[in-house]
Amino acid sequence: MSTKTTFKRIALVAVAALGFGMLSVAPISAAVPQADTVTLSSTATTAYVGGTYTNVVSVGFSALATSDSMTTTMSLTSNVSGSTAFPTVATTATAADLNVSKAATATVFTTTESGTVTAGTVKPIVGTYTVSFTPDKIGTFLISFKNSGGSNNTSAVWTVSVVAKPSLIVAPLGSTAGTVVTKNYAYYAWPSWQASTGQVTAGSWNTWSESVRDASTKAITSRGTDDLTFSCYDIPIYGPSQATANGLGACMAVKVVQSNGATTAATGQLTNADAVALTVSVDGPANVSVNGENTTFNANIIPGKVYVEPAGQNADLGLTKYVYVYSNGTPGVATITISAGTLELEKFTVNFYHTAQTISPTVVNEVIPVTASADLVTTSATYQANNPFSTAGTGAITGKVVDAAGIPVPGLTVRSLSDTVATITNSYTACTGLGVGGVTDATGTVTCNLVGAKEGLAKVSLTTLTSATDTTTLANGGATSVASAFRVGGLPTQAKINFGDVSGAAKSDFVPGEQGTFSVQLLDARGLSVPNGTYTDFFSSVVATTPQDLLSTYAFAAQSIPSSTTQTAFLYGSKSPSVGLTAALAAKIDGSGAIQRWLVNMPVNASDVALEVTGYIKGVALNKAVATVAPDKTVQAAADAAAEAIDAANAATDAANAAAEAADAATAAAQDAADAVAALSTSVSAMINALKKQITSLTNLVIKIQKKVKA
Repeated sequence: MSTKTTFKRIALVAVAALGFGMLSVAPISAAVPQADTVTLSSTATTAYVGGTYTNVVSVGFSALATSDSMTTTMSLTSNVSGSTAFPTVATTATAADLNVSKAATATVFTTTESGTVTAGTVKPIVGTYTVSFTPDKIGTFLISFKNSGGSNNTSAVWTVSVVAKPSLIVAPLGSTAGTVVTKNYAYYAWPSWQASTGQVTAGSWNTWSESVRDASTKAITSRGTDDLTFSCYDIPIYGPSQATANGLGACMAVKVVQSNGATTAATGQLTNADAVALTVSVDGPANVSVNGENTTFNANIIPGKVYVEPAGQNADLGLTKYVYVYSNGTPGVATITISAGTLELEKFTVNFYHTAQTISPTVVNEVIPVTASADLVTTSATYQANNPFSTAGTGAITGKVVDAAGIPVPGLTVRSLSDTVATITNSYTACTGLGVGGVTDATGTVTCNLVGAKEGLAKVSLTTLTSATDTTTLANGGATSVASAFRVGGLPTQAKINFGDVSGAAKSDFVPGEQGTFSVQLLDARGLSVPNGTYTDFFSSVVATTPQDLLSTYAFAAQSIPSSTTQTAFLYGSKSPSVGLTAALAAKIDGSGAIQRWLVNMPVNASDVALEVTGYIKGVALNKAVATVAPDKTVQAAADAAAEAIDAANAATDAANAAAEAADAATAAAQDAADAVAALSTSVSAMINALKKQITSLTNLVIKIQKKVKA
């Protein structure tokens, strides 16, 4: 062998070694694989940094000889600057494999016929390879696959386009698909009056910022912290509660978990490196900061009205971070806005309250029943023996406690105080708030029950004092409301029934079918309206256990049953609901009210009808309600006047017609006369003409005679 030949062979070997991605292995068998192909399960993939994406590479050919083999080279033909990622291959058997044995290195797949090929025939061969790629940079990667040693030496390219991950979004109600903001009190700031209820638990992060809602109806299925009103004392907390460098403790701690809604790396799930710095601003009396929790909490961070998270802190905290809200020592309502870049993640308020200053009462039921004395059996024994009715004294008055700035004050026990305990027995009786132990919650509200001892009038005040001698509470901002008036009413012993117009105003004259109202008013022995409530077995005969309907002399055309009863007998007009009657129009101190009202349509009789309704209430006869149903006389009078006007108009028309006929006759007569005169004139003219002719002839004759005489 010559030196020149040796150099040529060395050069060929070097070219083959340096040619990355180029076929360098000749077929093992003497035969050349026929009709070779290489196909991909996907030619293009949109990807995200950190996600792992796969592609199935199928290599096929027709073998002419046993153990025919060919190679497929995988190469990265286009890379992204700075990337170190490279695809990997696996030869796991799949259902698509056919008559094949497979082997693979980092870049070369070897596909070999397994078995025996009959001479003069070809045998189909398919080998599949799973290629995985995890990009580390944004950009476009081209991964090529090329057959070598076959009749076609085909190739395929996998384009992997790596794009930016989806941006942050805010999770919808009841979902975690997005950024979730969880609001709670700071661990050591959980107020004693706040109950751990629903999803809200002291010192934990087990609740979302929004309530969990049904996806279709949006109804709340479980309670979230957004259903709470957050409230903290306006004096800054000092102690172990998320202490800063100067010992200041937080009122609220708000957990922010950033997300774009993607849940896997392949779909663009965010990692800590993708975190967006927060900006938190305050409108109102508070300061804020962004920090970590527990071991990641930085005690040197000082809160402010606006806090912009530094890049270094954002990198350290990553996707999960905490916003802390602090009092600045001033009462009021603070509005906190949390944003990530330009995206607003959450906006909420927190109350900072000071000492109680005012209690504002609201009367719910100004007439309450006797519930606490022997009067129960003497006021209306007949009715009371058979009537357990709802107690109007329950929740008869509510109150709201606020400080000098009008901010609700939580954590207080409010009491009710009657100025006439012989009538209403409440004397520094504790009311019920929504806070733990019945104190006011963050809304500052309470509900107070009143106990009637006997019928009469009394005024009730609400106070934070425990007694008339409670100087301690008074010195620390005790508050007392203005007095509200109440009447303790008796049980029903009489009732009034009346007709009225659709608004309830008294009315007794109706036209057939006209809509009006039928009302029943319950009165006690003194003729005053009874306390509000539902009175069972309301209509009855002398026998208390036997229902007695109200009876109507004529059937109503239609009637609307009130929602407080399911009885339908009254619908046809001759009967009434026999059980259940709600005092729909509230009883008043002045004795009015306690009225249940029905819409009715009067009978449709054409003639006058006297509609009477009578009945009993526990053996006491009701007054008689009478309505006159008749055509509207005013309307009828107007109709009669209209008819008379029509008759007069018809008579005038007839007279006009007669005059017209007379005028026509006169015209005809005048025409006849004119015609006669014209005929006479013609005849006279003819006679005159004839006479003229005769005179002319006579004259001519006379002249002839004269001429003859002269002659």
